[in-house]
Amino acid sequence: MSDHSSPSSRDAAGSPGSPLVVRWVEAHNDRDLDGMIACATEEVEFHPLRLTLRQRPADFYVGHDGLRLWFEDLRRSETQHQLRVGEIRQNGADEVVLTGSVEMPASSTVAEFYGIYDIPDGLIVRAHHWISDRRTMEDLGLVQPLE
Repeated sequence: MSDHSSPSSRDAAGSPGSPLVVRWVEAHNDRDLDGMIACATEEVEFHPLRLTLRQRPADFYVGHDGLRLWFEDLRRSETQHQLRVGEIRQNGADEVVLTGSVEMPASSTVAEFYGIYDIPDGLIVRAHHWISDRRTMEDLGLVQPLE
């Protein structure tokens, strides 16, 4: 298993989606397709980070077959990025927001990372990843302002 930062003390304690999102990120970092599939519904909609100019025509991947296609695309792109968990918050009954960083080991690049996960029935039905700063995400209404 790869090195993962633990969710912070501001983690959504007791949130049913938090452990699932951490498993999703761990599987992502380990390049464990079966692990990601185990976290998602058959109809999952995945919007991965756009880290290269060579992207598929679609901006997202659908279903377990879509996750398989994304893994193939990721392998071909030779992107070795890793996601680091900073904080996980429950946002309503079915949505979990992850903040953290994305690291590109080859270049030592680190950027802020956000993930929003819809988890209505115990599995991820939508995962959307962005590289952005907190202020922009707040201004877009994608995350709640810090209190």
